[in-house]
Amino acid sequence: MTIKSYEYQAFRDAVTEMLISPHNKYHLTLSPRKGCSRKDLTESINHFFVRMNQILYGKRYHTKGLGVTGIIMFEHTDKDNPHFHMIIQDPRGDLENRYSFDEVLRSVIPKLKPKHATHSNLDNRRLISNDSWCLQEYYNNGNYDLEKYLSKEFNRNEGAAKAHLDNFSTINVDGVEFGLRYEKVYPEIRILTAQ
Repeated sequence: MTIKSYEYQAFRDAVTEMLISPHNKYHLTLSPRKGCSRKDLTESINHFFVRMNQILYGKRYHTKGLGVTGIIMFEHTDKDNPHFHMIIQDPRGDLENRYSFDEVLRSVIPKLKPKHATHSNLDNRRLISNDSWCLQEYYNNGNYDLEKYLSKEFNRNEGAAKAHLDNFSTINVDGVEFGLRYEKVYPEIRILTAQ
């Protein structure tokens, strides 16, 4: 199924709305080490969210389906430097009821290892080193600089930008899944595009 111009615009508007949401709490950038496939990175990011949700929400993660929410962008400006930008939201106001988000990141990130690496000698190294991630409180300076940067792929010509839709995903209790295109995006974006 080919995405049509009006569907593309609706998707773009929904992503933009999520990027400027009043529930946005943090901007997190993760830069994994070289040598990992996109599939391995996605699996590792999903494991990252499972561990974070277990710590942040405890039993409520499994029993009530509570977890980290937001939007994630997979950016690979060149082949050797893929990285993730995440906007972490706190719509319920309970993100840090048990522990600070920064504290949880400092606990989870050092334990992340890729499930598979393209080079066998890399298997036992950490996926993200101490200096390869950055957590900032989300802020809007009034000029929407961060939002413009994170949605820059939409500013290309529409044909080229459509190919980059696969690099966006919502973050929800089930984790993230890239490569879905418009027709299979998560409900959060479908709800926004239907309005």
